[in-house]
Amino acid sequence: MKKIVIILIILALITSSCSGQTQTLIATNSCNGQREIITTQNKDIMAERLDLELLEQNAKKIPSGKSFSYRWKFVTDDGTEIEIDGSEEKGFNEKQFPPKPAFFFIYKEYYENGNLRLKGKCMGGGATKIGEWEFYNKENELVSKMNFDENYGKFGYNELLLFLHQEGQINLETGKNREKVSFGYEDKKWWVSFMGAGGLRTEYELDGETGEVLSKKEFRLKM
Repeated sequence: MKKIVIILIILALITSSCSGQTQTLIATNSCNGQREIITTQNKDIMAERLDLELLEQNAKKIPSGKSFSYRWKFVTDDGTEIEIDGSEEKGFNEKQFPPKPAFFFIYKEYYENGNLRLKGKCMGGGATKIGEWEFYNKENELVSKMNFDENYGKFGYNELLLFLHQEGQINLETGKNREKVSFGYEDKKWWVSFMGAGGLRTEYELDGETGEVLSKKEFRLKM
């Protein structure tokens, strides 16, 4: 029964989305440490277009060639951590980290004009794309979608998270250690790395169809 409950928790956390949360208007700007209004009902930093005016007002500007690169981190009232980086020459990217116990984050890329280029969800430190991703042209028109869940075998990322929970490496109910685990999928195998206390790293290789542990290694990094 507890296993079923945990699986339902995983599915709920992954299918939930923090995009379009226009109700949150106040956040802490990590560039100056001040709590301030950074959005209005007409200006939402999490909408489908990046507000370049807000970025100019709040981000840390770093000289880069003939222009500037921007870096802005802030936390919304619901605990979502948002990081925005990029430049007027190459475009921008945004990461939205929901509060624990979520084990995914939302990733977006924007063109230089602020229009959305792509968006989707990632896990495992960003190496694993999950769910449906959307891709847009420079006029902000949807041109294609791709379901990355179709790339995985019967032992998918939900089963992998449950395995790591049972191993005691993470806790799906609290989100503990979500920042310490990374994983990717290649050649129908899961590759997992967990960084524990004192520099102890644990690496797993699992069959992507059966979940069989093909190898497990532990070694301590030199500090």
